[in-house]
Amino acid sequence: MGFIKTIDDYIQLGKEKGFEYVLHTIPKNTHKSSYQGWKCSKGYLFNSCYKSIKKGTKCAVCSGKSKKTLSDYKKHAISKNLKYIFNYIPKSVKEMDGNTPKVIYHRMHTTHCTAVANAV
Repeated sequence: MGFIKTIDDYIQLGKEKGFEYVLHTIPKNTHKSSYQGWKCSKGYLFNSCYKSIKKGTKCAVCSGKSKKTLSDYKKHAISKNLKYIFNYIPKSVKEMDGNTPKVIYHRMHTTHCTAVANAV
C-alpha cells in the first residue's frame, strides 16, 4: 500500500516532470482523474492521476494524442496547400495508416475535384 500523497507531493512531481499542478486540492477518486489538474510547459491543461504522471504520462496535445477536430483538419489542409472538402470528419478517418488517420482533401490549385489521401 502506498503513502497518501499531499498537495506538496503533487507540486514536486509536476516540477520533476516539467508540469505545473494547478489545483489547490487533491481530487477525490484521483484514479478516475476527471479534473484538469496538470499544465504542461506550453500551457495546455490535461487530466492525469499522480501515478500516471510518475510513470511518464505526457500532455495529450504536445504528444500528438489528442482527438483531432474539424478545425484541425482544415488548418492542416491549408498548411499543405490543400482544401478540406467536408464539413465533418468522415467515418473512414478511423482507418489507420500506422498511427496516423488518413483524410481526403481537394487540391486548391486544380479546377476540378481531385481527391487525394493525405495523413494528418
